[in-house]
Amino acid sequence: MDKQLLLLRELHLNPVTTQRNIAKAVGLSLGSVNELIKQMVNMGILKIEKISQKKVIYNLTSLGITQRAEGTYKYISEAYAFLNELNKRIDDLLNGINGNNAVVLFGKNDGLCDIIKTRLDFNGIQYIITNSFEEIKLLSEKNKILIIVWNPEKVALLNDNYNYIDLLSYI
Repeated sequence: MDKQLLLLRELHLNPVTTQRNIAKAVGLSLGSVNELIKQMVNMGILKIEKISQKKVIYNLTSLGITQRAEGTYKYISEAYAFLNELNKRIDDLLNGINGNNAVVLFGKNDGLCDIIKTRLDFNGIQYIITNSFEEIKLLSEKNKILIIVWNPEKVALLNDNYNYIDLLSYI
């Protein structure tokens, strides 16, 4: 999400706030927030109303509301297209999996893990999930496994002794 859209979203949700709180919420420096606010006031996207010596209200103008809506729509459309492409690439990858291997998902149980699990379920492929390298060692001793990994710190633990797919390098 671009910086201006993040800022517009935060100001819409919290019109009575400080620039310091905005900076924390959107992950920008205080100076960047100050500069973006100045730019948006000059562009007619934002109005600032002083309610006391130390408090202000940030009001989105009709142009600001329109830009926020357009930016949100664009962001959602791009994210949806990305997820569709990601699902397609994962399905292509899964089509090449040898049925003789036990599939092990190795990494954090995060959003990407959820996408992988959904695609595996959709393709009827059974799997095991672990975040433990020790469990990977034990599983590889007992079974012929194919590891799907998507966290860079987990890829670093694996070597040529393991049959694995680094999903991030594939997509």
